[in-house]
Amino acid sequence: MATAQIANLINRVMSDLDQAARRAHLDGHEAKHFDEVARSLQEFDAQLSRGKFDSGKLDHAIDNLKHLVEAERVRGRDRDMLARDMNDLRALRASRGGYGGNYYPNWR
Repeated sequence: MATAQIANLINRVMSDLDQAARRAHLDGHEAKHFDEVARSLQEFDAQLSRGKFDSGKLDHAIDNLKHLVEAERVRGRDRDMLARDMNDLRALRASRGGYGGNYYPNWR
């Protein structure tokens, strides 16, 4: 996957995260998970721009997304949207950005 395609995926996840956070009834615990996903993805993107695929940052984002997907304070539709994002990030991690240039995430 080209760096631009990965950036598009990261931007989409960040946008979805922002939408879900605005509609959720957040307490401090869930707000922390939203913040952690965003921070991890920003750090992952910064490392990628320097040529490093930081799977640790991606893992951290995925773990926090998993918590949000299971959180009752996040609306059902938003949990579904975040679950799709989580699966796309898992596919990105598994392919380490592309396998022979043929990585196609689950774009909506």
